[in-house]
Amino acid sequence: MFMSRIMPRRGVIERRDPWSHHAYDAHKTMWAVFGDDPERRRDFVFRQDMGDRGPHFLAVSPRPPAETDTWQVESKAYEPAIAVGDRYQFRLRANPTKRIQGDAQKGRRHDVVMAAKTLARESGSRWDEAEAVQREGSAWLMAQAERHGFALDEGAFVVDGYRQQRFRKKPQAPQVSVSMMDFTGHLRVTDVAAFEAALKSGIGPAKGFGCGLLLIRRP
Repeated sequence: MFMSRIMPRRGVIERRDPWSHHAYDAHKTMWAVFGDDPERRRDFVFRQDMGDRGPHFLAVSPRPPAETDTWQVESKAYEPAIAVGDRYQFRLRANPTKRIQGDAQKGRRHDVVMAAKTLARESGSRWDEAEAVQREGSAWLMAQAERHGFALDEGAFVVDGYRQQRFRKKPQAPQVSVSMMDFTGHLRVTDVAAFEAALKSGIGPAKGFGCGLLLIRRP
């Protein structure tokens, strides 16, 4: 596996249209550096951040990305030695969703915060978005931890940065909505195989739009 940092070449972004920060821009950038074959399926996970030179990306993949006229790449081998009981600081940008029982559109995923808002409205309950982000985001991450080979102590992580991005892939295409949350904190490894799979393949949906990459480092 490889960990890659993908950055705009100096001055390139500034000479072009302003970067919109949309998840679809990030999606197109990643396929510019990873799309070596028209039939290629996505085999990478990534996240977008902003730096002094504009947007930059971190990606984990089984092959290094290729540089372009716009993007330069720094790649290194990524094979962390993981053991049960290891503790790490982590960062995760995710798309927390859930399926709702009885939904007429079977299989449809719902933003956990918007689902809670709908339930509050239907029941006449008080609505506090900040409180819902903490409650729903925490519940989602705790469930993911069990599936992906790590444990989280209560109070060992922070949920913030909730936002929704809406965009169209083409001018006349239906609008796409992607919700994101940022999680930071400390975790403990409980299952090496499941945890390594999470590092390589990501956590949760919307991976093609910059969600799911689990970043770790020793505390």
